[in-house]
Amino acid sequence: MVLLSGTRARRARPALAAALTALLLTAAGCDQDASIAALGDASDAVSDALTDADASGDATSDAASDTASDAMACVYLDVPLIFSCGGAYDIVKYWVDADQRPECPSYYTLGGVRRDTLEALAIADDCDVTCRYQALESVSFVRCQGGRAGYDVYEASGVGCRNPLYATDDGILTDLCTWPDRACHCGE
Repeated sequence: MVLLSGTRARRARPALAAALTALLLTAAGCDQDASIAALGDASDAVSDALTDADASGDATSDAASDTASDAMACVYLDVPLIFSCGGAYDIVKYWVDADQRPECPSYYTLGGVRRDTLEALAIADDCDVTCRYQALESVSFVRCQGGRAGYDVYEASGVGCRNPLYATDDGILTDLCTWPDRACHCGE
């Protein structure tokens, strides 16, 4: 994984954010071909932003060494997914190289444990992989008790998938009205 710092990171951040937003919106439609194309576009946008940052002349002094290591290092993007594992919903991270290079294989993590394939995740962690929940949107609001809170909305396509699911700081919920931070808004 490549970590960016200094001016180089600040210049690459807007392109990376736009590219990842496009990737997540495409992935939300559960269209694998479109998601792969969007991932390629994200990779191109990040590469362009890094090239622009290096060419700008005010990049940090370690930009040249970063560029050399970027060419050889895997640049993983993590895509949060939700699966039902062991009878409860869990967030699983899908890690994929931004350039989809064969020497940088994709993998999944659940609770910090790496699984090389979706099948391995299904077997080792008792995950039902027929319903693959992907993030659609993130919502912020004013809590019933005051202050701000938020949640992410996940949906899956497939027969028997319960939609939507909500990822909150308090866990994954199937109904926001059971969450004290949001319950006062249910009658609206």
